[in-house]
Amino acid sequence: MNYSCVMVGGLTILLALGYAWKRKRGYLGPQVAFEGTDDVLVGVVGLSKEEEEVRRKGGVVVAT
Repeated sequence: MNYSCVMVGGLTILLALGYAWKRKRGYLGPQVAFEGTDDVLVGVVGLSKEEEEVRRKGGVVVAT
């Protein structure tokens, strides 16, 4: 008998049980410090400085 299906199935069951156990105990996940406000658009590829300023102020960039 090929035991690979037993190993994969057993590992899947163990991982599912571990996930359920962690989930019930308030796992928050990785915490990210995101300090962006209107600087989120900095570095958008293809926009000039003027277009970035218009986007930051909430305007619409018109393609020329």
